[in-house]
Amino acid sequence: MIYNRYILLKFSLLLTVLSLASFASSQMFRKNFCKKSFLKQKIIVRNGVEIKGHLHPNGGGFVANTAYVVETAYVGPDAQVFDEASVLYKARISGEARISGKAEIYGRAVVFGKALVSGEARIYGRAWIFENAHVSGEAKIYSKAKVFGEAQVSGEARISGKAEIYGKAQVSGKAHVSGRARVYEKAQVSGKAQVSSWSHIFGNEVVTESYYY
Repeated sequence: MIYNRYILLKFSLLLTVLSLASFASSQMFRKNFCKKSFLKQKIIVRNGVEIKGHLHPNGGGFVANTAYVVETAYVGPDAQVFDEASVLYKARISGEARISGKAEIYGRAVVFGKALVSGEARIYGRAWIFENAHVSGEAKIYSKAKVFGEAQVSGEARISGKAEIYGKAQVSGKAHVSGRARVYEKAQVSGKAQVSSWSHIFGNEVVTESYYY
């Protein structure tokens, strides 16, 4: 008899725990659903395809429903975030910047002007991407690096430290530009090149190997 009561008590406690978990889950769903439903919905046409999204509460920029942007991030009124891109923490997207693919912008990174970030690129730390720059592929821009002008960074390239890539420069492959290095004008850095310290690569120079100064 005592054993049966013990079993019934355990079963009752289990049902209580499950009920509370179910309630908490439903409340969380309701909260998230209501929060999303209050966002101003919008449909835009991109490359001839209608994309459903909403206006971000912090800045009013367009965020596709497939993308993920936290409330602490900023998406300006003319900026747009598409596909499965993510904008996290206190990152800022403004001007006519476009974030697409599976790109991630986080930390205190800033993307503005008419800059494009696509593919699986990662922009973080206090990096700046602006003007008409394009970062794509699996490129990573971090620390206090800057990419601007009409510069392009692609492949698995990394730009870090206080390095700057600008003009019509291109950095690709598995190249790494760091320190206070500068790559500008029509210079190209590719392969597994390492450009660091105070190096300046410019003009029509092409670097495919390590370069230090």
